[in-house]
Parts: sequence; C-alpha cells; structure tokens
Amino acid sequence: MKVGDLVVSLGGVERGEESPAPIALAAVLMAIPWVHESKADGDTRYDVAGAVTATLGLITLVYGFTKAAPKGLLDTAHWTEPSTLFWFAASAILLTAFFVIENRQPGRVVPGLTHHWRRTLCEWRAR
Repeated sequence: MKVGDLVVSLGGVERGEESPAPIALAAVLMAIPWVHESKADGDTRYDVAGAVTATLGLITLVYGFTKAAPKGLLDTAHWTEPSTLFWFAASAILLTAFFVIENRQPGRVVPGLTHHWRRTLCEWRAR
C-alpha cells in the first residue's frame, strides 16, 4: 500500500494504476527462497463433493436474495414469489447436503466445522 502511494506521488495516477502487477511479481520472486512446500499429514484426498455443495449452496442463497430484492424505487420486495422461494429452498437443500457430506468425510473442506456445531447445539440443549 505504501509502495503504491509512493509510486503515485512520484509518477502520477497513471503509474499508480500500472504498479500493482510489478510490485506483486517482485514480492513473489523475493518470497521464493523462504516459502517451502508443505505436506499435510494423514488423509489428503480432496473433498470435491463438499466443495461443490458448499459453493453451489452459497451461490443459490445469494441469488435468492437477489431475486427477493426490489427492482426499482417504487417496487416492493419479492420474498414470497415462487422463483425466490425456489432459490432459497435449493440453497437449504445444498447446504444441508454439505453438512451431511462433511460429517462423513475424513478429509473435510472445513475441519472441525461439524464438530463445532454439534458441541454448540449440545451446550444449548443443556441450558
């Protein structure tokens, strides 16, 4: 950020707009000697099903909110329209599938997520 400010103050706005790529490239080249490859222990398979259901679930949730939003100044919200409800239902199904998949996978997309929710629900029930 400071380097970009310096470039703008010395070379003008045009140079400031062109500077992020060379600065990022220089940072990557300088980091190569210090950054080493890391290997994960245990099961290192990819959780493709979890990644796909989480991504699609969040995309459909955002699209549902987009469909529910008013389209103009004089328009009202569309929360009860069938298309809006469809996208929210699709999101609920996909995100539920994500949690089910995560409970059964040894190599999880988000380690500890389902354990955290289970512990939170148990604490809530104990009250």
